[in-house]
Amino acid sequence: MRRPRLRIISTGSELVDVARQPGAAQIRDSNAPMLAAFARALGLTGVATGRAADTPDALRDALEQARDAELLVLIGGVSAGRYDLVPQALAEAGVELIFHKVTQKPGKPLLFGRRQGQLVFGLPGNPLSCHFCFHRYVAPAARALAGRRASPPGGAARLTHPWRIKGSRIVFQLGRVEPGADGHELTLLRNADSADLFNTHRANCIARLEPAPGQWEPGARIDFEWLAGEV
Repeated sequence: MRRPRLRIISTGSELVDVARQPGAAQIRDSNAPMLAAFARALGLTGVATGRAADTPDALRDALEQARDAELLVLIGGVSAGRYDLVPQALAEAGVELIFHKVTQKPGKPLLFGRRQGQLVFGLPGNPLSCHFCFHRYVAPAARALAGRRASPPGGAARLTHPWRIKGSRIVFQLGRVEPGADGHELTLLRNADSADLFNTHRANCIARLEPAPGQWEPGARIDFEWLAGEV
């Protein structure tokens, strides 16, 4: 079976290797190892990671070196801040922009484009957003390139507790599905913000919650997708 090659590039001048002690104004690059582990769990074998500083030259060089991968994932630099240079760098590298920003939570700044036969994803740098966008968008692309069904298996489950949604965006929430007396039962897992990965080790699914007045009540049927699954 065909296994697409994946290149992961973390962007940010503040990033250092996870094995190093960060200095002033530095943070460990935890996202790239996380996504590489997810990719290998999917069955991908040609997985490579790298980093690029927040400069046009560094991004240009990194994008040039990543041309041989069927899947390219850049982490960070896709919002609208002073150092969010990825959209412009992709345009200059010949990437055709398909969309940028999605009405969803987490992961609103998500970017997707194409460069000849290469699929290019720009993921937010916040860890939970990065985690979610990989499973929701990159993993299905990898499955499709391998000739498998793109969408992960899933279904609907009954909510075990009330849950309130704020705002008008679709919310994707980590959850845990367990067998119940009348089918699958879903417990949603809270997170403090888009950098909070604490509950990811307990999750086995991603639930899709449409904006609703008031709150979702126990017993409501919620669509979900399983997190696991090989390419």
